[in-house]
Amino acid sequence: MISWHVDLGEPGKSLISIERIKHVAIDAQPVIARAYYQNKDYARVVGLLEKETIIKNYPVLILLGNSCLELKKYQKAAEYFEDIRKYGDTVENNRILGAVYYSLGEREKAQVCYDRAKKLEEKLKDKNSEIKKEPFDSLDHQNR
Repeated sequence: MISWHVDLGEPGKSLISIERIKHVAIDAQPVIARAYYQNKDYARVVGLLEKETIIKNYPVLILLGNSCLELKKYQKAAEYFEDIRKYGDTVENNRILGAVYYSLGEREKAQVCYDRAKKLEEKLKDKNSEIKKEPFDSLDHQNR
């Protein structure tokens, strides 16, 4: 019921349901945090998800990283976005990290992240152009 309200974009209703429950299972904490995030209560998101009992998987790290950004806790945000890299090194994550490190005054780290984002973006463009060419190349070979 709680996640249903969150999925429908009604975090307020899910939070009302949560307040009625005295003891919430650890498994439900990320769903509750998502409702708080949608309700822009970033401090509560961090408070819920930073507990040692919470498994820091990809969705949890995204919620923590973004909530820390909203709260201007840039050092913690950098830690979470660095952890997100374990799930894949992406253009978006490197751009975010670059901006975070820039905000922290760590210009060299910021530049490394921006350069990495640019390199990944170029790699993606090359890969996409190859994919677009392949079907036509195979047609050319069939017509010969």
